[in-house]
Amino acid sequence: MDVTNDFPCSLLVEDPFFKREAIRYIRGLKRDSHSVESHLLLEKLGHATPSELPAHMWEESFKIWEKFFKAEPYKNFKEKLLGGGCVLEDVPRFLFFHVGNPDVGELYADLDPRMYLENATMLLDNVEDCPVQFPSENMPALRGLAICNASYYSFRGALPPTLEVLMIENGVYPEARINMNELLEGLGRLKILIVENCSITGQIDNIESLVPSLEAIVCRGPTNDCTCQEQVYSLLPNMLGILPAKNSSWSYTAWVGHVYYRDPSILSEICEVSLLERYQKRLEHLRERDVEFKEEEGN
Repeated sequence: MDVTNDFPCSLLVEDPFFKREAIRYIRGLKRDSHSVESHLLLEKLGHATPSELPAHMWEESFKIWEKFFKAEPYKNFKEKLLGGGCVLEDVPRFLFFHVGNPDVGELYADLDPRMYLENATMLLDNVEDCPVQFPSENMPALRGLAICNASYYSFRGALPPTLEVLMIENGVYPEARINMNELLEGLGRLKILIVENCSITGQIDNIESLVPSLEAIVCRGPTNDCTCQEQVYSLLPNMLGILPAKNSSWSYTAWVGHVYYRDPSILSEICEVSLLERYQKRLEHLRERDVEFKEEEGN
């Protein structure tokens, strides 16, 4: 397998207590050099990564989607807050909101301005004969937002300019057109856009000038013929596929999504992996030891 060079080499490889085990583990990761997971784990180990770009990641590593859609209902948090079971500082990192009317401004007005809300999932369940409107007033300083449209009517307006991650789901009524150009306008910090299918990406005009800060688009459409690449190639030239979870009913011959990205550095925010705890603790110990040794040498 091609690697950049023989170095850097993980500290675990030189550690007498972990050497053999670490070498076997690293060899296994190198054999799977086409996966994002292997690249990231080698990076965490402080070991040389493959020179070629990864070709795929596993669906179960795409945990950001799961975090948004398993968010704690705001109603539950508010009840605990009013009942004295928690304080504003205890707000979960991900909160779920049910929006049953066309004016999201009412939801914004209900939020305590002292509450730091980092990520929100909004289920748009509008039954009125008009689109849902996201107002530009009183917007919370969200870092991440997932919008799931369960209404026949679309949505439009302004989204918080602080957004770094935006997810759009339109599965109940996919024919409901979304004004993506209006929604994305002014999102100067947006790094990751996650869409349910290619049709949503297809509604974006000139993505390069509209959101130049964008570093990755994830299309969750289960198809081998994702058309998003034609739309985003000028801004996001690299692509990898998402393989179905190992316990999924989907065949491994079919992709369950695609990731289009600018630079591999963004992949750690899309693909979530972690080292075995004993490896992590040992590495921390070895790194601290090296720092202390260098400080002693400098004195």
